[in-house]
Amino acid sequence: MDKSHHGPECMLAHTLIDRLANLVNYCDLLQEEAEAGSALANRVGIIQRIARGAIEELNEHQRKLSEQLNGRAGGDKVA
Repeated sequence: MDKSHHGPECMLAHTLIDRLANLVNYCDLLQEEAEAGSALANRVGIIQRIARGAIEELNEHQRKLSEQLNGRAGGDKVA
């Protein structure tokens, strides 16, 4: 049975990305309620940027892991 890209390579990263995406979405809702430029709006924005950055890092981790597991990371080269 072929196992090529039918699921995430790292379930922990997948779960964390899902939770962080939920956090980003809740921040969107909070931003709608917060007064623009207020301390609350600024803090929510910071939380959202941190969560998005973590999502990007985890996606990069999954990409690299997938490459390694599929032998495309250069480990198969013969000198």
